Amino acid sequence: MSDTRSNRNREDTRKSSFQARKGDRQQMGGYTQQLAVTGIPEGYTARWVNHDKNQVQQALNAGYIPMLKDGSIGDIEVSGDDDLAHEDQWISKPVGDTNYGKLIAYLMAIKTEWYKENQQVKQTDIDLFDEAIQQGNSFDPQGNLVKDGNTYGKATIEHNNADLRR
Repeated sequence: MSDTRSNRNREDTRKSSFQARKGDRQQMGGYTQQLAVTGIPEGYTARWVNHDKNQVQQALNAGYIPMLKDGSIGDIEVSGDDDLAHEDQWISKPVGDTNYGKLIAYLMAIKTEWYKENQQVKQTDIDLFDEAIQQGNSFDPQGNLVKDGNTYGKATIEHNNADLRR
């Protein structure tokens, strides 16, 4: 390591230490939101989609649109192009490793109205499952209702989001 580089690293360390003593500290360990995102356009809800198997294509088929590095949405209707923006323009983040290299996640957005509709459909399925448990029933591996009073005892289920309940 050159003498200049060594001095620069020492100065950076001293500067960081000084900042921490002033109260501008960064958390070490503990809980941090590594995938938190700001700047999602109003009217859209975003999520990270792993580039694994066909998850990105499933998201596109469901109405999700890639968010671009320039802060825009890579939608055909928005961009006016005949196709989506190329994947190197999409906001991405390495989120793990696979046998083939890094696992990359892409930030994708969907209209909030569609997102809420999707969540309502999911919640309906959860409600049916919860109701079966409350009645002492269960489901077999194929998803069929099994009226079996021996599977569960009495259960009480509360939900913290009344908007999603029937």
